[in-house]
Amino acid sequence: MIFALLSIGLFGTSVPIIEMRQKGTLRLFQLAPLSKNTFIFSQIAVRLILSFIQIVIFLILGSILGYVRFADIPLLFLVSVIDVIFMLTLGFLFGGLFKSIEVASGLLSVLMVPVLMISGVMMPISILPDLAKKIALALPFTYMGDSMRQIMYGTKGEFSVLTDIGIIMAFTVLVFLITRKTFHWSLEKL
Repeated sequence: MIFALLSIGLFGTSVPIIEMRQKGTLRLFQLAPLSKNTFIFSQIAVRLILSFIQIVIFLILGSILGYVRFADIPLLFLVSVIDVIFMLTLGFLFGGLFKSIEVASGLLSVLMVPVLMISGVMMPISILPDLAKKIALALPFTYMGDSMRQIMYGTKGEFSVLTDIGIIMAFTVLVFLITRKTFHWSLEKL
């Protein structure tokens, strides 16, 4: 599920933002009485609605196929929504930083698998070398995987689900503040 949410968050957000900037659409938005915050929140809100649908479909299928217990659906939905808000914000950051769709897509594709491996989403953190474990603690995806594993499989996590949620929310605020500072309406300012 993290892969699907990551895709809509990173590629489904960053690429359209870059495309709007390349076509000059963002410059038109700049001429309107529209603040950066309003624009960023509106773009994230639209994608969040699409993500809700995706999350609900995953949870229904997971429940039907026996991967998700019915009692865990509300908490898993909440954690998934918090995760996707972070990923959408991160996607907006990348959309604001890159000038080219090709560069953004290439770099994000290359980084996605190693980041998920180090963060324990694809393999346990316990088998990683010490340096990789320290890096994992600095990645929000570590806390996403930890919370989802605990909820879906009933295993004991590295942290409590509440701690995982708090850390992901803190990362979201941090990334939003960086996004707000680095977002530019036109290519000339990049």
